This record gives sequence, C-alpha cells and structure tokens, in this order.
Amino acid sequence: MPVRAAPYVGVFALVTGTAFDIRSDCKLSRKLNGPVLAHQDAPLETHAVCRHAELIPAAGKAWDMMKKQSGTMAAPVYQAVERCYRN
Repeated sequence: MPVRAAPYVGVFALVTGTAFDIRSDCKLSRKLNGPVLAHQDAPLETHAVCRHAELIPAAGKAWDMMKKQSGTMAAPVYQAVERCYRN
C-alpha cells in the first residue's frame, strides 16, 4: 500500500516546493521595485509572477484534494503520513 501512495506524496512535495518558489519570487520582485524606483527606472512587472502565486491553494487544501483524488485504497497510508507529520 505505501508503494501506491508514494507517487501522490512525491507529487505533493513537488507542488509544495514549486508553490514556495513562486511565492518567494513574487515577494522578491516586489522588494526589488524599491531600488528600481529609487533610480528612477520603470517599475518591474510583478503581476506576471504574483498572479500565479494567488492561484496556488493552501497546503492543507492541496493535501485534501490529493487525498480525495487518490481513492480509498491509499487512505490509511495518508493517515499514517499525517500522524508522522504531527509527531
């Protein structure tokens, strides 16, 4: 049963890592606008990155969506993963 759940856990880890990267890129682009504007240059286009950050669901919501999509066979494995995470 853990072998069946492994791909879902891996995908969840990849999605979480990508979401973190996109959100940090959005914050960085907003911070960089300060020095850019101080030198009287045109501001950076932050909307291109930040609009994607707003579309990313919260980690808990993504985890729930993943559990619902995986079916009932892997539910005990996900519960075990959640117990390990809490401890």
